[in-house]
Amino acid sequence: MPWDKESPKKARKALHRQLERIEARLPSRHDGITFHAVISVQVHAEPPYPLDVGELATEIRISARDAASLFLRDQEAVDLAAVQDLASRHLRSRRPLPSDPSIAYSASIRIGLSEQDQAAVAALLAIRRDQAIQDARSRQRTDAVAAQYAHPAAVLVRWLEAEAVNLASPPKPQDLEAISQMFAQHRPEGARDTEYELLEILRGYLDTFSAPSQKEMLFTVLAAGMRGAHRPQHAEQVDALRDRPLQTAIGDVGAARTQPPERLT
Repeated sequence: MPWDKESPKKARKALHRQLERIEARLPSRHDGITFHAVISVQVHAEPPYPLDVGELATEIRISARDAASLFLRDQEAVDLAAVQDLASRHLRSRRPLPSDPSIAYSASIRIGLSEQDQAAVAALLAIRRDQAIQDARSRQRTDAVAAQYAHPAAVLVRWLEAEAVNLASPPKPQDLEAISQMFAQHRPEGARDTEYELLEILRGYLDTFSAPSQKEMLFTVLAAGMRGAHRPQHAEQVDALRDRPLQTAIGDVGAARTQPPERLT
Protein backbone atom coordinates (compact mmCIF):
# COMPACT_ATOMS: atom_id res chain seq x y z
CA MET A 1 0.00 0.00 0.00
CA PRO A 2 1.32 3.49 -0.74
CA TRP A 3 2.43 5.39 2.31
CA ASP A 4 -0.17 7.80 3.57
CA LYS A 5 1.43 10.95 4.98
CA GLU A 6 -1.54 11.47 7.26
CA SER A 7 -1.46 7.93 8.70
CA PRO A 8 2.11 6.88 9.64
CA LYS A 9 0.67 4.68 12.36
CA LYS A 10 -1.33 2.83 9.73
CA ALA A 11 1.77 2.32 7.61
CA ARG A 12 3.77 0.97 10.56
CA LYS A 13 1.03 -1.51 11.42
CA ALA A 14 0.71 -2.64 7.81
CA LEU A 15 4.46 -3.24 7.57
CA HIS A 16 4.50 -5.08 10.88
CA ARG A 17 1.70 -7.41 9.80
CA GLN A 18 3.65 -8.48 6.74
CA LEU A 19 6.85 -9.10 8.70
CA GLU A 20 5.66 -10.65 11.96
CA ARG A 21 5.72 -14.22 10.57
CA ILE A 22 8.01 -15.21 7.71
CA GLU A 23 8.18 -18.94 7.13
CA ALA A 24 10.91 -20.69 5.21
CA ARG A 25 12.49 -24.09 4.68
CA LEU A 26 16.22 -23.51 4.80
CA PRO A 27 19.07 -25.95 4.04
CA SER A 28 21.30 -27.43 6.74
CA ARG A 29 24.81 -28.83 6.40
CA HIS A 30 23.31 -32.20 5.54
CA ASP A 31 22.01 -32.69 2.03
CA GLY A 32 18.30 -33.42 2.08
CA ILE A 33 17.71 -32.21 5.66
CA THR A 34 16.17 -28.75 6.01
CA PHE A 35 15.22 -26.48 8.89
CA HIS A 36 11.70 -25.12 9.23
CA ALA A 37 12.25 -21.50 10.22
CA VAL A 38 9.78 -18.87 11.39
CA ILE A 39 11.31 -15.39 11.26
CA SER A 40 9.89 -12.24 12.82
CA VAL A 41 11.30 -8.86 11.75
CA GLN A 42 11.40 -5.55 13.55
CA VAL A 43 12.01 -2.46 11.40
CA HIS A 44 14.07 0.32 12.97
CA ALA A 45 12.72 3.23 10.94
CA GLU A 46 9.73 5.49 11.00
CA PRO A 47 7.58 6.57 8.09
CA PRO A 48 7.88 7.95 5.54
CA TYR A 49 9.44 4.82 4.02
CA PRO A 50 11.45 5.00 0.80
CA LEU A 51 9.31 2.29 -0.79
CA ASP A 52 5.71 1.27 -0.92
CA VAL A 53 4.89 -0.76 2.21
CA GLY A 54 4.28 -3.95 0.20
CA GLU A 55 7.52 -3.57 -1.76
CA LEU A 56 9.49 -2.76 1.38
CA ALA A 57 8.10 -5.84 3.16
CA THR A 58 9.08 -8.00 0.19
CA GLU A 59 12.66 -6.71 0.19
CA ILE A 60 12.99 -7.20 3.95
CA ARG A 61 11.61 -10.75 3.78
CA ILE A 62 14.08 -11.64 1.04
CA SER A 63 16.97 -10.13 3.01
CA ALA A 64 15.98 -11.87 6.25
CA ARG A 65 15.59 -15.26 4.56
CA ASP A 66 18.97 -14.86 2.86
CA ALA A 67 20.66 -13.97 6.15
CA ALA A 68 19.14 -16.99 7.88
CA SER A 69 19.92 -19.31 4.97
CA LEU A 70 23.59 -18.27 4.76
CA PHE A 71 23.98 -19.05 8.45
CA LEU A 72 21.98 -22.28 8.67
CA ARG A 73 23.55 -23.98 5.68
CA ASP A 74 26.71 -24.47 7.75
CA GLN A 75 24.86 -25.85 10.80
CA GLU A 76 24.22 -29.47 11.70
CA ALA A 77 20.64 -30.46 12.43
CA VAL A 78 21.62 -32.94 15.14
CA ASP A 79 21.60 -30.35 17.96
CA LEU A 80 18.55 -28.17 17.38
CA ALA A 81 18.81 -26.26 20.67
CA ALA A 82 22.37 -25.13 19.94
CA VAL A 83 21.46 -24.11 16.39
CA GLN A 84 18.49 -22.16 17.75
CA ASP A 85 20.69 -20.14 20.10
CA LEU A 86 23.35 -19.45 17.48
CA ALA A 87 20.82 -18.44 14.83
CA SER A 88 19.01 -16.13 17.27
CA ARG A 89 22.25 -14.39 18.11
CA HIS A 90 23.16 -14.12 14.43
CA LEU A 91 19.89 -12.47 13.37
CA ARG A 92 19.56 -10.26 16.43
CA SER A 93 22.00 -7.67 15.11
CA ARG A 94 20.70 -4.83 12.96
CA ARG A 95 20.99 -5.20 9.22
CA PRO A 96 20.77 -2.35 6.72
CA LEU A 97 18.51 -2.60 3.70
CA PRO A 98 19.92 -0.89 0.60
CA SER A 99 17.62 2.06 0.15
CA ASP A 100 17.61 5.83 0.22
CA PRO A 101 17.29 6.64 3.04
CA SER A 102 18.70 3.42 4.49
CA ILE A 103 16.44 1.25 6.63
CA ALA A 104 17.73 -1.12 9.29
CA TYR A 105 15.97 -4.15 10.69
CA SER A 106 16.62 -6.95 13.17
CA ALA A 107 14.98 -10.35 13.40
CA SER A 108 14.17 -13.21 15.72
CA ILE A 109 13.91 -16.81 14.55
CA ARG A 110 12.37 -20.09 15.70
CA ILE A 111 13.80 -23.26 14.22
CA GLY A 112 12.28 -26.71 14.01
CA LEU A 113 12.36 -29.94 12.01
CA SER A 114 9.57 -31.73 10.24
CA GLU A 115 8.86 -35.36 11.14
CA GLN A 116 10.63 -36.51 8.00
CA ASP A 117 13.68 -34.43 8.80
CA GLN A 118 13.72 -35.69 12.39
CA ALA A 119 13.70 -39.25 11.07
CA ALA A 120 16.54 -38.37 8.69
CA VAL A 121 18.59 -36.92 11.58
CA ALA A 122 18.00 -40.08 13.63
CA ALA A 123 19.18 -42.22 10.71
CA LEU A 124 22.24 -40.01 10.27
CA LEU A 125 23.17 -40.34 13.95
CA ALA A 126 22.79 -44.11 13.77
CA ILE A 127 25.12 -44.26 10.77
CA ARG A 128 27.64 -42.06 12.57
CA ARG A 129 27.57 -44.26 15.66
CA ASP A 130 28.13 -47.40 13.59
CA GLN A 131 30.97 -45.76 11.71
CA ALA A 132 32.53 -44.49 14.94
CA ILE A 133 32.47 -48.02 16.38
CA GLN A 134 34.10 -49.44 13.25
CA ASP A 135 36.74 -46.71 13.27
CA ALA A 136 37.49 -47.27 16.96
CA ARG A 137 37.91 -51.00 16.40
CA SER A 138 40.19 -50.40 13.44
CA ARG A 139 42.33 -47.90 15.36
CA GLN A 140 42.52 -50.22 18.36
CA ARG A 141 43.68 -53.11 16.20
CA THR A 142 46.23 -50.92 14.41
CA ASP A 143 47.58 -49.57 17.71
CA ALA A 144 47.83 -53.08 19.19
CA VAL A 145 49.62 -54.53 16.17
CA ALA A 146 52.03 -51.59 15.96
CA ALA A 147 52.84 -51.83 19.67
CA GLN A 148 53.42 -55.59 19.35
CA TYR A 149 55.72 -55.46 16.34
CA ALA A 150 57.72 -52.49 17.62
CA HIS A 151 60.13 -55.10 19.06
CA PRO A 152 62.37 -57.21 16.77
CA ALA A 153 61.52 -60.36 18.72
CA ALA A 154 57.82 -59.95 17.93
CA VAL A 155 58.63 -59.57 14.25
CA LEU A 156 60.70 -62.76 14.45
CA VAL A 157 57.84 -64.63 16.11
CA ARG A 158 55.55 -63.48 13.33
CA TRP A 159 58.01 -64.88 10.81
CA LEU A 160 58.15 -68.20 12.68
CA GLU A 161 54.35 -68.46 12.68
CA ALA A 162 54.11 -68.07 8.92
CA GLU A 163 53.63 -71.03 6.62
CA ALA A 164 56.61 -72.65 4.89
CA VAL A 165 59.20 -71.22 7.29
CA ASN A 166 62.79 -71.91 6.28
CA LEU A 167 64.50 -72.35 9.66
CA ALA A 168 67.87 -72.61 7.95
CA SER A 169 67.61 -69.04 6.72
CA PRO A 170 66.20 -66.80 9.47
CA PRO A 171 65.84 -63.03 8.97
CA LYS A 172 68.92 -60.97 9.67
CA PRO A 173 68.90 -59.02 12.96
CA GLN A 174 69.24 -55.71 11.08
CA ASP A 175 66.18 -56.55 8.98
CA LEU A 176 64.14 -57.33 12.08
CA GLU A 177 65.29 -54.08 13.64
CA ALA A 178 64.37 -52.08 10.54
CA ILE A 179 60.87 -53.57 10.45
CA SER A 180 60.30 -52.98 14.16
CA GLN A 181 61.45 -49.38 13.80
CA MET A 182 58.79 -48.77 11.18
CA PHE A 183 56.12 -50.03 13.56
CA ALA A 184 57.61 -48.00 16.39
CA GLN A 185 56.95 -44.80 14.43
CA HIS A 186 53.22 -45.33 14.87
CA ARG A 187 51.67 -43.92 18.01
CA PRO A 188 47.99 -43.86 19.00
CA GLU A 189 46.12 -40.56 19.11
CA GLY A 190 47.05 -38.69 22.26
CA ALA A 191 50.55 -40.17 22.37
CA ARG A 192 52.02 -38.08 19.54
CA ASP A 193 53.51 -35.36 21.71
CA THR A 194 56.79 -33.56 22.24
CA GLU A 195 57.85 -35.90 25.03
CA TYR A 196 57.57 -38.93 22.76
CA GLU A 197 59.57 -37.16 20.03
CA LEU A 198 62.26 -36.47 22.64
CA LEU A 199 62.32 -40.15 23.58
CA GLU A 200 62.76 -41.09 19.92
CA ILE A 201 65.71 -38.70 19.67
CA LEU A 202 67.27 -40.22 22.80
CA ARG A 203 66.67 -43.72 21.46
CA GLY A 204 68.44 -42.85 18.22
CA TYR A 205 71.27 -41.23 20.17
CA LEU A 206 71.78 -44.33 22.31
CA ASP A 207 71.77 -46.55 19.22
CA THR A 208 74.81 -44.68 17.89
CA PHE A 209 76.91 -46.20 20.71
CA SER A 210 77.26 -49.87 19.86
CA ALA A 211 80.12 -51.01 22.13
CA PRO A 212 79.10 -52.34 25.57
CA SER A 213 81.66 -50.07 27.26
CA GLN A 214 80.14 -47.02 25.56
CA LYS A 215 76.62 -47.99 26.62
CA GLU A 216 77.80 -48.58 30.20
CA MET A 217 79.35 -45.11 30.24
CA LEU A 218 76.06 -43.58 29.04
CA PHE A 219 74.14 -45.46 31.74
CA THR A 220 76.52 -44.14 34.38
CA VAL A 221 76.22 -40.55 33.18
CA LEU A 222 72.43 -40.81 32.95
CA ALA A 223 72.10 -42.25 36.45
CA ALA A 224 74.36 -39.51 37.85
CA GLY A 225 72.24 -36.86 36.18
CA MET A 226 69.08 -38.34 37.69
CA ARG A 227 70.61 -38.30 41.17
CA GLY A 228 71.65 -34.71 40.63
CA ALA A 229 68.02 -33.91 39.77
CA HIS A 230 66.90 -35.64 43.01
CA ARG A 231 65.36 -38.61 41.21
CA PRO A 232 67.08 -41.51 43.01
CA GLN A 233 64.43 -44.09 42.11
CA HIS A 234 64.95 -43.47 38.40
CA ALA A 235 68.71 -43.62 38.87
CA GLU A 236 68.39 -47.02 40.55
CA GLN A 237 66.34 -48.30 37.62
CA VAL A 238 69.08 -47.16 35.20
CA ASP A 239 71.70 -48.85 37.39
CA ALA A 240 69.70 -52.08 37.22
CA LEU A 241 69.70 -51.87 33.43
CA ARG A 242 73.43 -51.19 33.38
CA ASP A 243 74.12 -54.26 35.50
CA ARG A 244 71.99 -56.49 33.23
CA PRO A 245 73.99 -58.25 30.44
CA LEU A 246 73.35 -56.48 27.14
CA GLN A 247 72.20 -58.77 24.34
CA THR A 248 73.27 -57.37 21.02
CA ALA A 249 71.99 -60.08 18.70
CA ILE A 250 68.83 -62.06 18.17
CA GLY A 251 70.63 -65.36 18.66
CA ASP A 252 69.61 -68.58 17.03
CA VAL A 253 66.03 -69.16 15.98
CA GLY A 254 65.25 -71.69 18.71
CA ALA A 255 66.48 -69.47 21.52
CA ALA A 256 64.50 -66.50 20.17
CA ARG A 257 61.25 -68.28 20.97
CA THR A 258 61.89 -68.18 24.71
CA GLN A 259 64.46 -65.44 25.18
CA PRO A 260 63.69 -62.34 23.11
CA PRO A 261 66.56 -59.86 22.95
CA GLU A 262 66.67 -56.88 25.23
CA ARG A 263 66.24 -53.52 23.59
CA LEU A 264 66.99 -50.11 25.06
CA THR A 265 63.79 -48.12 25.56
